[in-house]
Amino acid sequence: MPTTLITGASSGIGLAAAEALAARGHRVLMLCRNPAAGAKALEQVRRQGQAELVLADLADPAAIASVPGQVAALTDRLDVLVHNAGLYVPTRKETVDGHEMTFAVNHLGPFRLTNALTDALRAAARPRVIVTSSRSHAEGEIVLDDLHRRKRPWSAYFAYSDSKLANLLYARALARRMPDVAVHALHPGVVGTEWGQDEPGWMQRLFRFARPLMPTPAQGARTTVFLADDPAALEDNGGYWVKCRKVTPHRRGSDDAMADALWEASAALG
Repeated sequence: MPTTLITGASSGIGLAAAEALAARGHRVLMLCRNPAAGAKALEQVRRQGQAELVLADLADPAAIASVPGQVAALTDRLDVLVHNAGLYVPTRKETVDGHEMTFAVNHLGPFRLTNALTDALRAAARPRVIVTSSRSHAEGEIVLDDLHRRKRPWSAYFAYSDSKLANLLYARALARRMPDVAVHALHPGVVGTEWGQDEPGWMQRLFRFARPLMPTPAQGARTTVFLADDPAALEDNGGYWVKCRKVTPHRRGSDDAMADALWEASAALG
């Protein structure tokens, strides 16, 4: 039975992926920030199969540091790590350690969490790491001396796009550093979740109008489930996937020199 940890598993695509993988025989560790929401989601996933709750706020490095101990209490290995949690905030915020919130949760959170769980991943025969990016990576920009957009104009979409580009570059860099791990990035599609609902003005109205027409979280989770469970996803490394197919990312997402530079900058941030 593979053991799979999914971040942001209390709702949306993360919850849908947790249900699908539990039904496929995975033991799912659901990493959630909110204990009450996590407990409610855990009850739902346990109707499909085995699941456990892990609590951590990906904006808090101390909370991330607690995850290996929580995982070790539940299992001696981690077969799949799914970086699903994502943040889109309407106003600029910073974390307790001074990082722009979107960049911290969407990129630094996965970077730190994978590092923290390396031993658990290496204990598996052929582990997988899956990073949720987005087609908006094409609008992102990595400026190494301004990762937190203190010098450049900030908007929720700019910050989100930067973080999604960082996700894709991180997956490429990780795949080269851990060739024994199957690492992939994916775009889940524009899915009818709570994403963007807090954005004031036209975007909020657009998402509320369009949400009934969008794919469901279960449909949006299909690529995540494929990469976490299908043997075909073990055949190569470092791919970018859309609708369960490997595709070529925007040239910004294929820049291995920038991927290496971002890795070093992220490591320096602690």
